[in-house]
Order: sequence, then structure tokens, then C-alpha cells
Amino acid sequence: MIDKLAKLLATEDIIVEHRNAITASFDTKNRILTLPMWKDTSHTLETLLVGHEVGHALYTPDSGWSQMENQKKIICNVVEDARIERKMKIKYPGLRRDFYEGYKELFDKDFFKIKDKKIETMNFLDRLNLHFKIGSFQSIPFEDDEKCFVDDVENAKTWNEIIDITNRIFNFLKNIKNDLDSPPEYIRRDKSKDSDRFDQEDQEDSDEEDQEDSDEEDQEDQFSCDTQTAMDDNIAEKLIDDK
Repeated sequence: MIDKLAKLLATEDIIVEHRNAITASFDTKNRILTLPMWKDTSHTLETLLVGHEVGHALYTPDSGWSQMENQKKIICNVVEDARIERKMKIKYPGLRRDFYEGYKELFDKDFFKIKDKKIETMNFLDRLNLHFKIGSFQSIPFEDDEKCFVDDVENAKTWNEIIDITNRIFNFLKNIKNDLDSPPEYIRRDKSKDSDRFDQEDQEDSDEEDQEDSDEEDQEDQFSCDTQTAMDDNIAEKLIDDK
């Protein structure tokens, strides 16, 4: 039944596959919608997953997506998710309740793994993703220089606007990477020994080399999104425990 719903919403004979996948995804090139075989999945949650991925089928052009570099794909996926969900709710108003209740179910199950985290310390992409997916149930904080991007994503209507926002966020995050001497509050280091070295004034050459490696890892974290819902298997992140 859910397979037929996907095909009807997509208005094309897309391929629907049920796999032991981490999350739902849509292959924009081969037109394959993958649904995860989760236990105890409600009909509402299944409808949310189908509605979201069909949104990519209808509105995300493969030509623009497949040619994008990986770091920009991660950013674009977060930004595009918000646009396609908004367009799906306009095209199919009956999906509004399924989106709301489906994300409420994911929030209650702590799908995004934020229960024991301080959201204000999460990177910008994670917070942006959370805002547009579970912002109705959890307040997500943003720095003053981030709020303009939130507004832009909220109002984006076309794919060209998504590309523009993606490029601007990419440059914004690059500036953060290049300014680690005075990082924003939400940049955190996972290893305390690396944090200690970061603040030491007197370091041996070997310590400095180790610190450079650590900083490179921290910089890359700005272009990650652990809370991301996958559009493409190649950039899917492990969002839930594989049981």
C-alpha cells in the first residue's frame, strides 16, 4: 500500500525498495526510493518518509545534485530538505498532519540523538537541520550571524535559490574554519587532550604537528551533519543504532 502511495504522489513509476537501511533515501538518477525496515513503524511515520523522499523525486534535479562536490552536498541536502517538504505540504495539504505527527514520533523516540546533548554546542548544519525538522517540539538556538541563513532557507522557493544559499553557507563555514583562533561558542573539540594543547602557549614541535591534525578534524566537523536525513546513500550518516 505504501509503495502505491509513493508512486501516486511522485506521479511516475518510481522504484520503491524496502531494505535494512539506516534511513529513507531517494536516488535522483536511478529513481529509486529506499525505505528502511524499522520495527514498530507507524503508518504516519511511513507516510512522512514517503512524502519527504517523493519531494526529492518531484523537486530536486539530478543534474544539479550529482555534479555537486561532497561538502556542498551535505549543506544542500539540509537546505533542500526544508524546501521540498514545504512544497509537498502545499501540493498535498493532507500530508501536513503526517509530517507534523511523524516528526513528533521521531522526536519522542530521540531519533536525532539529542536527548543528552547541549544543542547550542552542535554545529550550524546540525542545528539548521533540527530547526526545520523538529523545531515545533524543540527550540533551536542560532548565533546572530546565522539567523539570516535560517530566514533564507525558510523562504527559498526555487532550486537556484537553494544553490545560492548552499554556496553562501559553504563560504560562511569556510570562514569559520579559517578563524579557529577565536572560534564561535558552538565549535567544540571532542578530545580534551586536544583542547588542552590548543590553549598551551609553549609547545614542542611534535605537539604543534598533532594540534594541526586535530584542528583539521575540527574544521571538517563544520561540514558534517550527523542529524541529517539522507537524500543519497553516498552521504547517509548513521542516525540510529543498527539493531
